[in-house]
Amino acid sequence: MSMQTILTIGLIASDLVISEKLIHLLGENGVILKHRIILPDLNDSHLETSDLDIWLIDLAEDDWSDNIDKMLEDAKVPVLINEQQALFSQSHPEFWVQKLLVRLGELVLAEPTATSGVFLPVVSDASTEKLQVHSGRPEVEDYVETSTAENHYPVWVLAASLGGPAALKRFLQALPDGIHAGFILVQHIDNNFMPVLRKILEDYSSLKVKIADNIGKVNPGEIVLAPVERRLTMTSTGMLLKTDEPWTEPYSPCIDDILNDVAQHWHNAGTIIFSGMGGDGVIGAKAMHQANKPVWLQDSKSCANSSMPNEIDASGVSDYRGTPEQLAQQLVAHLHRQTMAARSA
Repeated sequence: MSMQTILTIGLIASDLVISEKLIHLLGENGVILKHRIILPDLNDSHLETSDLDIWLIDLAEDDWSDNIDKMLEDAKVPVLINEQQALFSQSHPEFWVQKLLVRLGELVLAEPTATSGVFLPVVSDASTEKLQVHSGRPEVEDYVETSTAENHYPVWVLAASLGGPAALKRFLQALPDGIHAGFILVQHIDNNFMPVLRKILEDYSSLKVKIADNIGKVNPGEIVLAPVERRLTMTSTGMLLKTDEPWTEPYSPCIDDILNDVAQHWHNAGTIIFSGMGGDGVIGAKAMHQANKPVWLQDSKSCANSSMPNEIDASGVSDYRGTPEQLAQQLVAHLHRQTMAARSA
């Protein structure tokens, strides 16, 4: 599989030589650098640039110009200011860059139709604090609730077995707050541990977590946990129904069951298969693939046990593999592309 483009970025740097390590790591993570500009060459023509997702300004300490002020006021795409030396203070620069990409994706995802005003966070560490918004742009939560029509919002099935909770924690930590998607989690787990799993998800995510009970929809900003003892099914109207029927043996809950239903009944859907062992998910992933819905997998190196995603990969239906953090970045970029396509339609 070829690496998919996460974001298209324009880089403005105090010194492109010093930024070379950042450029290399961005490229390794699926970023296309369409413009590389040194700060003295920044001019008014760059304000009109709209053929990229975001401007990243890699700025040395106390290195500023009037043109940056103009960029912050009038640029056609969001702008993020980064401390140029921040990367070199990191003990794990690869992880730091992945966090940077999540923040870039959050800014892009939050971009409203109006182009006035920009975001101006300064990224100097790998903390997960929420970005501050300046110049009148809304928080992500203000924008995403109205970005897609009812019943056409994205629903993603997250599936995992052995090693799943740890991978899910990393994935959820990397997602921006207010993401406009609903999630159904199918985790192979003993029923007695369901409250523990719910607590883990609530502690590491801003999403609302609920255990499926009776009938209802999965809404944007929610994770619905598939019950262990009885089958959860999606009806033709997109409603989730907890039935009195058992899951398809030998798995409980069964990933294949959920994926088959979602592939048939929810248009804007996808699935991510995390760490686990066994063959559950292969049949459902094929159904998703046949319905032209994305099938993404956790990569082998980051899995506690990679046999489950490996079996799906061997079936030839997966579209992307990555670490939990990379999968979060990919999801943010995917949702952004959907939003842009909807606007231009």
